[in-house]
Amino acid sequence: MNSKLALPVIALALAVPAASFAQAFGAASSYNVFVTGNFSSSGSDTEGRLAAGGNVNVSSYDVGLLVSGGSNTGIVSGGSVSFSGGQVTGNVVSKNGSNLTNFAFRNSGSAVTGASAVNSVMNFGQTASYLQNASTQWGDLANNGLVESKYGGVYFTGYSNTLNVFNITAAQLESGSYYTFNIPSGSTTLFNVTGTTVNFAKNTSYDVTGSKTVWNLKNATSANFKSLDGSVLAPYAAISANGGRINGQILAGSYDGQTQINNVLFTGESLPPVTNAVPEPASMIALGIGGLALIRRRRASKK
Repeated sequence: MNSKLALPVIALALAVPAASFAQAFGAASSYNVFVTGNFSSSGSDTEGRLAAGGNVNVSSYDVGLLVSGGSNTGIVSGGSVSFSGGQVTGNVVSKNGSNLTNFAFRNSGSAVTGASAVNSVMNFGQTASYLQNASTQWGDLANNGLVESKYGGVYFTGYSNTLNVFNITAAQLESGSYYTFNIPSGSTTLFNVTGTTVNFAKNTSYDVTGSKTVWNLKNATSANFKSLDGSVLAPYAAISANGGRINGQILAGSYDGQTQINNVLFTGESLPPVTNAVPEPASMIALGIGGLALIRRRRASKK
């Protein structure tokens, strides 16, 4: 075999261009909330789709009211769903059944029960592994912005028109009573926050674009916020959020709070692809094998 010819074909088959990486959160990309454990809330709403590997327990709550197109799943749970008062756009899919009272379906939704039904919608284990890898790999990116603690606040200055990375400790983030951002418009922004407990300032405005911003808490086991712009990637953390709103996605270990979760999905395209997260798609492997077969046939015809 001519390895000089074969290797480019394999590389072409397996390459994933960064420019096409708008689906940064893998299978969770279209979900407003993805948690591997339980989700609990009351008196608020999640405007987009909700996925919980554990139980969903909500009251006086709405899910998916701003969802349009795509999957007809409003909630998918790897446990059970207890829903008292409210409405959901689409189906409520659960492994162990649903208890729905004072409840209404929108968009011809229904309750669907069973492990096979859940697995047809979401592979929680695979998606959790992907997000853990994403958090680790993006958390290792080099800082290219300026972080300053001064005047009682934390100041972030970005210089890149594509990707700005700010590496900051939880202690430094918590030290500021407010945050100030000077970041080029349209750029993707990644805040890598290290520490096991992360507390965001509760009385500050976030002058960042929620759909282009990720708060990556790669080793946090708990995180607390009131209002926030940007998606929170905290695959091992128990999230607590009370009052206010988040303009972004929550991708975490669990969630308990009353914050309004607005359906602002991440659309940044400058984060590097996540490697070794899931097996290569069969179609890509087939492309590589097919390319090698084509080379062999061409070489044979020349003999």
